[in-house]
This record gives sequence, structure tokens and C-alpha cells, in this order.
Amino acid sequence: TDLALKGEQVAAWALLERDVRDLAEMDRQRRRYLLSLRDPGDHPSSAAEMLGRLAVEAQRRADASADLRRHFDALFAMLDESQRRMIDRRMVLSQTEPLGSEAPPRR
Repeated sequence: TDLALKGEQVAAWALLERDVRDLAEMDRQRRRYLLSLRDPGDHPSSAAEMLGRLAVEAQRRADASADLRRHFDALFAMLDESQRRMIDRRMVLSQTEPLGSEAPPRR
């Protein structure tokens, strides 16, 4: 909402949003897999299977990150200066503050 996207910016945002969600889901799947290794049940993974799966996941994450970067760059090129400042601020907050909320001022 605060970006005030217009026209084709909305479509570019949708691609970026999907990429972010895909990467988040990959992270959740990786955590679930690693936690499942603690209690393997009747079918424990071998070291080779584990490393193979982690390598495939890392490659998928790298590919998804490249897509995210490409889609971000395309959207960023469409934004005006005030939108660029807002997305810069929001993207940093998304990684540094819970739920992307503004941090209280430091004293």
C-alpha cells in the first residue's frame, strides 16, 4: 500500500512477492527436513542421502534467489524516486525487524 504501485508495477510486484514466498517455503522445508533427522523412525537417512538432498536444496535456493534478484531489479527500474526510497526501507526492515515493523527510536 505505501508503495502506491500503478499499472504494470503491480504485475512486477506479484512476481517479486511470489519469489519471496517461494524462498520462505524452501527455508521451512529445509528446517522440517533437518528436524526430521533427529527421529528417523524405521528409515534413517544415510550421510550421502542427506548431503545430496541439502546440495539439491541449496541449488534450488540459489536459482530462486537469482529469480528474486532479477524480478526485484525489473520492479525497481519501474519505480519513481519516492517508491525506491520506500522499497529500500521496507526491504531492510523485513530482514531486521519482526514482521517488518518500524523499530522504536534508539535512545
